[in-house]
Amino acid sequence: MISAITNKGKIRYHFYNRKFNQDIFMRFLTRIIKSTDKNVFIIADNSSTHHSSLVQQWREKNTKHIAMFYLLSYSPDLNPDEYLNNNLKRVILKKGYSKNEHEVKMKAISRMRAIQAKKKGLSLSLTMNLLNTQNQWNDLGGGLI
Repeated sequence: MISAITNKGKIRYHFYNRKFNQDIFMRFLTRIIKSTDKNVFIIADNSSTHHSSLVQQWREKNTKHIAMFYLLSYSPDLNPDEYLNNNLKRVILKKGYSKNEHEVKMKAISRMRAIQAKKKGLSLSLTMNLLNTQNQWNDLGGGLI
């Protein structure tokens, strides 16, 4: 799964079945920019996929719609998506043993849809983690979340 969290706590996500690669990443970003009439600011971790030459070319073609920034290396505490992923894993484990990959995926989709359906976005604990992340970004001279 790849996901993104807006500054208002709303979530966009996409499940994929093969290894994460630049094509999946670029398609996800394309879907995000097509879904809004506002400029998009993406904060990504330092996965080599995010820095590939194809992604850089895609980025240059889409500079009117999107700006990308990268987290510091080894800084999962600055990545709001990490809090979302941890929450998702915890909820799936609470739902009990899964017989196969399809059942795990269905539990994950169910959880992500439940989060999306909330009018206020993410839960209070995830929101608090995001606010903490925002404060850390501000301390580093950022503030883009």
